[in-house]
Amino acid sequence: MKKATKSKTTRKVNQKKMEVGKIILSFVEHKLKNTNQVTNFQIADYVYKTMNVKISDAEIRKTISDFRNQNIVSLLLADSKGYFVAQNELEVKEWMSLHRKKIDSMKITLQNIERQLERRLLVAEYYGEKF
Repeated sequence: MKKATKSKTTRKVNQKKMEVGKIILSFVEHKLKNTNQVTNFQIADYVYKTMNVKISDAEIRKTISDFRNQNIVSLLLADSKGYFVAQNELEVKEWMSLHRKKIDSMKITLQNIERQLERRLLVAEYYGEKF
């Protein structure tokens, strides 16, 4: 019985996410045609006014990522001012370069955390502790 309830709940949540995604897509496409710029705040405000649903920045970023990964909005990039559609090759290459640098930095951080964990585990093992 609980399993059926969970399935209904999951379907409702997924349906709501799809509805929110459609609202975000229509708003983003509209804003980008007019100003080629849209912010998380504008998206969240529009979703709230349209559907009376509060949406977090993380949910917006996930939705935008889905749009990119599913090729729904081509060359949808972001900078400190918001989301925009690239107007030329240079904008795309600059965005790609920035993200490659972020990835490289994240790799370095990950490697350092892995080394720190190894050291911590060795110390714990030496002293007969659990970590």
